[in-house]
Amino acid sequence: NRLKPKNIKDKSTIPKYFKSLGYDKSIQLRSVYGKPLIPISYIRNKIPLCLCSSQLSIYKADDRAKIHNNQKAVDTQLLQYVLNNPITNRSIEYNDNRISRLCASYSKCEISGNKLEVGNMECHHKIPLHLGGNDEYNNLIWVDKSIHKLIHATENNAIIKCLNAINLDSKAIKKLNLLRVKAGNKPL
Repeated sequence: NRLKPKNIKDKSTIPKYFKSLGYDKSIQLRSVYGKPLIPISYIRNKIPLCLCSSQLSIYKADDRAKIHNNQKAVDTQLLQYVLNNPITNRSIEYNDNRISRLCASYSKCEISGNKLEVGNMECHHKIPLHLGGNDEYNNLIWVDKSIHKLIHATENNAIIKCLNAINLDSKAIKKLNLLRVKAGNKPL
């Protein structure tokens, strides 16, 4: 119904994006209810790239083993612990995102790079809830307990004590300072 001759008009002005597509003036443009009708010859598509190597097949056991060997492994015992021990007074979103974040960090502290251990790990909100933060994936980060104390420490004695207990390089201190500022504390 919309393509009846009374609704189709010749297009006198050429849209800017047609020029970027390589518009040929020999092709007559038409519009339907004021919207330009794009000729089929201007439709472009991209061929999706294969993410796996063309030499490896996911259907062969040997090739699957090679693919898995190239991937960083998550500590399955630590993952199982986090799965079995959700924080009961928090949202489902928080518990799901802390699991996802643990997998993304490969069971390592995202500041120091040390392997996380049960009893010595905490999931930190980059922007604390009381400052308008939320439980979204991008607002969570897994850190060692000592680093978590250092993020929130305000007294100089506590800061010095925590810094002496852990050995951080300049890159880790830079990450730590970003978290301290987001938490409302001064950088080190």
